[in-house]
Parts: sequence; structure tokens; C-alpha cells
Amino acid sequence: MQEALTYSIECVRKNLSQLTSFPEFTQDGLWHCVDDGGWVGGHWVGLLWLAFAQTGDDALQQAARAWSNRLAPRQLDSTTHDLGFLFGLSHVLGARITGDETLKPPALTAARTLTRRFNARGKFFPAWGSPDAPDDRRGRAIIDTMMNLDLLYWASEKTGDPVYARQATQHAQTALTFLVRSD
Repeated sequence: MQEALTYSIECVRKNLSQLTSFPEFTQDGLWHCVDDGGWVGGHWVGLLWLAFAQTGDDALQQAARAWSNRLAPRQLDSTTHDLGFLFGLSHVLGARITGDETLKPPALTAARTLTRRFNARGKFFPAWGSPDAPDDRRGRAIIDTMMNLDLLYWASEKTGDPVYARQATQHAQTALTFLVRSD
């Protein structure tokens, strides 16, 4: 197990030395990256935080903070459900590992932004698109949104505001009813 962990941390360090944008996928051994983090930016930052947690290497912590800062503008992105992917693995995880309270506000703002996507009539979070889009261009629910609910439960715990947890639970119940097959 230690061998696998060491290898993983070496891969993180190697990627850190080469990447200038957020890695999304590889093709033919080359990274394809997105500048704004896309939906995957938090995963890369999360790897940096976890590598720091294992090694205590301040260079990894500084890198995780810098990459987290690059995601910060997305806290107001109301066009996607991916805010949990982005901020749970960057700002929330970073705050948990370091105890740094300054990492929390962008994540709380992202959670607040996510609540504005909630479709109260259908009791779910649409995956993509503007909440103000015409009916035929909004309202698509996907199972992946479940991975973003943790940000809302965290925000409810940190703020004491039950609306975050209530929306997350309603979405989960809707997903169970309509997205999960009985078999």
C-alpha cells in the first residue's frame, strides 16, 4: 500500500511540474486541459491537498492554494451543478486539512450559488444550463449531481441554514425515485 501511495504522490509532483491548466483527460499519453477548471478542476486540487496531507511538503500546500485560487471565480457560476466537484475537493478539503478558515467563504458562496439552481417544483438540481433558460433547455437531471450534494450538507452544517440540506435531501429523494432502477 505504501508503494502505491508513494507512486501516486510522485505522479502528482510530476503533473504539477508540467501542468499549466486543469487536467481533464489524457489521450495518447498527453493531458487535455481546461483553463477554468471545467467540471474536473477540483479533482486536481484535491489530489494536491491529499499529497500535501501525506507528505507535509509546503510546496504541495502552496500549489494547492494557488490552484484553489484559480477556481475561486467559479463560485458564482450558476450554469452548472458541478460546484460541489469544484469546491468540495478544493476549498472544503483544503480547509479540513489545514484548518484555514479563509478557504471556506468561496465554498459557501458556491453552495449558495448552487441553491439558486434548485427547481422547487420538481425538487431537483438541473445539471446544466441557465436556470432562466426556456423550458425545453433546462430541467435535465443526471445521477452525477448526487456527488455535488455534500457541498450543500457541509454548507448547512457551517451556516446553520437548513435550506442547503433540505434541497440536497429533496434532490436525493427525487433522484432515487426517477433515476435509480429498481433492479
